[in-house]
Amino acid sequence: MINNKITYFAKPNNFKAVKSILLSFFLQASALFMIFFSDAYAFLYYLGWSVHSLNIVRIFIQMHDMAHYSFFSNSKLNYHVGTLFGIYTFFPFIAWRDGHNHHHKHFGNLDRYDASQTILFTKKEYENMPLLKKTLIRIFRDPFIFFTFTVPFTWNIGTLFLFIKRYGLKSKVTSQKLMSYVFYIFLNLVFNVPMFELCFSIYFASLVGGILFHLQHSVNVPYRKHQNEWDKMEASLEGSTYLQIPFPLNIFTNGIEYHHIHHLNTMVPCYNLSDCHNSIDWDKSNINIVNFNLAFKSLFNVMLDEENKLLVSF
Repeated sequence: MINNKITYFAKPNNFKAVKSILLSFFLQASALFMIFFSDAYAFLYYLGWSVHSLNIVRIFIQMHDMAHYSFFSNSKLNYHVGTLFGIYTFFPFIAWRDGHNHHHKHFGNLDRYDASQTILFTKKEYENMPLLKKTLIRIFRDPFIFFTFTVPFTWNIGTLFLFIKRYGLKSKVTSQKLMSYVFYIFLNLVFNVPMFELCFSIYFASLVGGILFHLQHSVNVPYRKHQNEWDKMEASLEGSTYLQIPFPLNIFTNGIEYHHIHHLNTMVPCYNLSDCHNSIDWDKSNINIVNFNLAFKSLFNVMLDEENKLLVSF
């Protein structure tokens, strides 16, 4: 029954897609206006940069849908616009498409490694690690360091070396990653956009994105099972969350808070997720609803305690 209703919304609509992109462009134009014409009002300057940072998250979510070929009805349009948006958001379209679709196929399956997750080991595995590895993980997976340093560094710098290793130095993926750096340097040199603020906005966007991605799957009670017990629909409903994001922040999260629907059917585009969610009675479904208090507590979840079937901290 749920799948039938969701299927109704799993249809790309080019008119809605263009409207969604135009709103992103409007938000970007508003941010630039506040940044460059706020001499008398300092708060507008910082508000402009805040909108710019959050809009990077919004545009990334649009690229994310294009990687599922669900944003536009035309696959070539998804690919080409997605490539441009990937350069803007510091993650090449092809690389996201390849890795993220693996995540959707195997999320919650303890027998299939999912490197895109923020919970990467069990409590037993952590306890049995060599001292040096355990020390490094204790430092860089500490919740505060993880979200403020590890995730932004990996997203913006570390992935470059990963792409060179996986795709090659002269590959499209590596070239597009390098183009991200060139684009932002170009903004600084040609349009005199302050480099510090540019870098900080990218940093802040990757920090927010990392927190959102963590909260999509890393909230108690989690869904993590071995292959013989794993079920894709259960993993989608019970292992993916419904984040209660208030207005106006939900303008920038762009529907990704309805992650339970997204995992049930990746062809539901971001601009249909809210209507899809509201059309279904979820009372009898075991979805994981996450309010602010639970979200904050969940930021400290680091590893899986298989014995108690809970996510725990160090």
